[in-house]
This record gives sequence, C-alpha cells and structure tokens, in this order.
Amino acid sequence: MAAGHVIRFRRSVPEKVVRSRQPAHPKIIDVEEFVEAQLLRRSRAAGGLAASRKSERGPKATKRPCPLRGRVRCSHCTRRMEGTPRATRTYYRCSARTLVPGSPALNGHPKNVYLPETAVLEPLGKWLSGLFASENVDRTVSALVESQGKVGSSGNGHEAAKKRLEAAEGRLRRFQQAIASGIDPAALVEAVNEAQAQRAAAKAELEGVSAPGSRTGRSTP
Repeated sequence: MAAGHVIRFRRSVPEKVVRSRQPAHPKIIDVEEFVEAQLLRRSRAAGGLAASRKSERGPKATKRPCPLRGRVRCSHCTRRMEGTPRATRTYYRCSARTLVPGSPALNGHPKNVYLPETAVLEPLGKWLSGLFASENVDRTVSALVESQGKVGSSGNGHEAAKKRLEAAEGRLRRFQQAIASGIDPAALVEAVNEAQAQRAAAKAELEGVSAPGSRTGRSTP
C-alpha cells in the first residue's frame, strides 16, 4: 500500500488464460488428479464451511468392539454407519447432521437412523452356520474358489475388459463435469483423447472376448 493505493490480485477468468499446446515444464500431478481436486473443491465450497465434513466416514476409535464395523451402510445416503454404544447394547447410527448442507442425500433422510447390532448378528450367525454345515460345505467352498477367478481365463478377460471400459467412461464423465464447471477444455484435450482411446480398446476387446458361460452346479449322487 503506497500513497493511498491498494494492489489486489484477481484470478483471471478461464477464457483469458493462455495455455501452451506443448508441455512447458514437467508436470507435478496428472490432469485427472487436477480435475478431481477441482471438482471436489467446488462441490465442498458450494456447501459453505459445514461442507468440510466428509461424505464418507473414516475409522473411529471405540472402547467397545463392533463386529460389523465398516460393513453396515445407511439405506438413505449409502454412507457407513458408526457404532454407538447405549448402556449394554450397541447400535449402528447414521446422523443427518453430518451430511453436507444441500446434499441430495438429505432428501428424505431421517434425523437419525439406528440399527440394533443384535438384530443383525443373530440372523447373520445362522446364515454363516448354514453355509458351512456338513451338507453345504462343498458347495460353499466351490463358490468361494470360483469367486476368486479360478473358473477360466475367458471369464476373467471379459470382466477385466468390462472394468476398463467402466473406468474409461467414468473418466470421460468427470472431464465433462469439469468442463461444465468452467475448466478450460483445451487443458483436457490430451486426457480426453487418452480416455476415449482406452474406451475404444476396451469395447473392441469386449467384442472379441466371449462372455463367461452360465454357472453349472455339480451333480450329487
């Protein structure tokens, strides 16, 4: 500040930002990481200071063990429910006040959602006991082995290509969201082209790899 003048720096609008077509310096982070950070920052900023609360709960130290910790999710907002001890009982709770203000998950979300632990442990224990009963143990083990991808290479290749296709389409959707939020499209040209090439390659692989066959059961005498 000098002679009554104040110098303030303002960020230029995206239309006035000049970008080089060739990389001018080694990149610090990938374009996709930059886009993710920008979208996250803008979504948090839209909700004010309270929006800094996490949309997904992290691990929390508790004095009482919770057997279903991290495995129970709220049917309204799909977040993990937290273990809450009450006297001699344990409940899993999801509180609406920890959601970001203005979040779509708040629509129809009760103030608090409680699930008694005893309502889950007893039927869960019976289900697990039935799976490993003497008459079902062979079928259970076979299903576990099959779920680890030991059925055949064709099924594994089909699933891998399907996952790559979903990942590429997810990247393209995020880039579209970034452009819609004001990020210069010229900065995303290379990343968009790469994602489109990955999507095309995954589609071609899916067309060339046959879908996994239907599951066949083992006959018993």
